[in-house]
Amino acid sequence: MSNKGFFYGQQTEEPFGGELIFQTTDEGQVDFMINLSSGSIDISWGDGDEDTHTGGSINHIYSGAGTKNIRIRGDLTNITLVTGNGNNITFVDVSSMTSMTSLSLTSNLFTTIDISALTSLTSFEVQSCSSLTSITNPTSSATWTKYFAFSCNLTGTLDISNLTGLAGTVVVRFNALLTGIDLPTGTGLLTNFDANSCNLTGNLNLSPMSNMAGNFFAHTNPLLTSITNPTNSLAWSFYHAFSCDLTGTLDLSNLTGLAGNFRVNSNSNLTSITNPTSSGVFTFYYAFSCDLTGTLDVSSLTGLAGDLRVSSNSLLTSITNPTSSGVFTVYIINSCDLTGTLDVSSLTGLAGIFLSHSNSNLTQVTFPTVSNVFSTIEIDACAINVIDNLNKLDGLVSVELQNNNMSQAQVDTIIGDVYGNRVSYSETGLTLQIDGTNAAPTGTFQAPSGCPATIANEKVYELVNDSCVDGHNLWTVTTS
Repeated sequence: MSNKGFFYGQQTEEPFGGELIFQTTDEGQVDFMINLSSGSIDISWGDGDEDTHTGGSINHIYSGAGTKNIRIRGDLTNITLVTGNGNNITFVDVSSMTSMTSLSLTSNLFTTIDISALTSLTSFEVQSCSSLTSITNPTSSATWTKYFAFSCNLTGTLDISNLTGLAGTVVVRFNALLTGIDLPTGTGLLTNFDANSCNLTGNLNLSPMSNMAGNFFAHTNPLLTSITNPTNSLAWSFYHAFSCDLTGTLDLSNLTGLAGNFRVNSNSNLTSITNPTSSGVFTFYYAFSCDLTGTLDVSSLTGLAGDLRVSSNSLLTSITNPTSSGVFTVYIINSCDLTGTLDVSSLTGLAGIFLSHSNSNLTQVTFPTVSNVFSTIEIDACAINVIDNLNKLDGLVSVELQNNNMSQAQVDTIIGDVYGNRVSYSETGLTLQIDGTNAAPTGTFQAPSGCPATIANEKVYELVNDSCVDGHNLWTVTTS
């Protein structure tokens, strides 16, 4: 045989033809899975024991401490799969394994690994090798299913640009010194890309991977300033780029299959988002605690629903909503600079928690006409003078409108809307808070002289006490 090594560590002896060596400091049992397409291998374990194998599960028990050089000879080019996880391997050489398609060496101690000769490789796992700083990859058009190198110590740029058949899953998260990833130009279907919690710096260019979709995670990279997205209509289920330093505009317009769980919150220099035209159903849309400026236009996301949060964008003056029947459980847009009217009337599935408080220039909110249950509506600390369709929201529970500098007439209108719809509210624990800087309602808080009540403060009394015996559920109302 002319093949050179399979594994070797700090060698105490030179390998001869057809011999492969790896070094281990393991003090107990080492376990391997080695598959051969044909032939056999001879293993010298470095402690005087020797075995011959035709493949399958292989293990050996050492009786004590020390460094062992394991030598392997035989039909090395016939090896298609090697698994050697958690064996305290300190160095790896797989340059003779030209037919190998799967290599898994997780939780070991080597600092570098060169797989450049493995042009048939399609599955590669070296996660949790905490000393691993670099990987030398092959030039290959083989169709990959798995590339796992997470929780290592990868440093600088990971170059996988020559893996033109890259597909499946790439996971390189939790590499605190990994600053960049060079992706190949390819058409493989990459359904999971996870590079979160690294040190990615500057631009992450995804555009060479024309069929990237599915799950994308690049969050918690504090020096990541931009993402260049591919152009495709494939379905995206996760797009996470929160807690980075995305700056300026994030352009998503070419991702027409974008949907699912979208989070780009906590990017303090992100000023705008260009959304695609997509009918995909969104369950989360998070863009809070950024620097969104002017108008956020989500009108092209006709499947928008679930949980939307764009709060704490101090320069955000408006949001253009889509026409959507998707069910919203959370709609939060507080602590911005919403100005004039917030129109959510096209969101016929709006329900749950609605927070638009602390927008000092917000004067009007227009709700849809729906019977959905709103557990909380908070529009306090704004400049509200009109709330359209409040009297048509049959599912109200808690409404907070305090500190809006409302006039008495405006307060009376709000109370009249709630009172006029009193028998339609089916929930219990109903509360209306309309005090603070708002004017007091007209009249005295007392039972009306006739039913129904016609004076605002007597309507409040009726909401609280139902002395007219309308049979409506009772409210707790706080006024100035």
